[in-house]
Amino acid sequence: MKRKILLSILIIGIALAFSMVNSGCNSNQNEQQSRLSTSINNSDSLEGMSETIYRGVFNMSHEADYFVECTSKEMWRVTSENEDALRQQYDAIAQKPYADIYAELKGYTEPLPSNLPGAEDFSQLFVVQEIIILDDLDNGNDCTRGVQVN
Repeated sequence: MKRKILLSILIIGIALAFSMVNSGCNSNQNEQQSRLSTSINNSDSLEGMSETIYRGVFNMSHEADYFVECTSKEMWRVTSENEDALRQQYDAIAQKPYADIYAELKGYTEPLPSNLPGAEDFSQLFVVQEIIILDDLDNGNDCTRGVQVN
């Protein structure tokens, strides 16, 4: 009789332990799935969260538009949400074709697509969302001192 009671207690204990482990795993799975869903749902808004105003040297050349950021001195490939407006303002300021100019641009950076021609020359892609200032380099813009591209 004692043996049956001990065996019943052992079986109940094992069943409870299995139930707790199983519910813990399901809870962790649900939590992980929830985090993944939140991450996926928020991925569209990540672009807007990382918008920053960058200062540096900007150039629109026939091969690729580029930007050299003042602080890091990194050269970024440029694309714009409004390429025509950027081109018009650049052309109005640049004193000759393909000239470097000073720029303050709002946007975000992202990794370069590996299949982008000339990607090896740039550290990342800079997506310009807004033009803050474009100016020639002769007006004493401080951050451009020491940032030589050509």
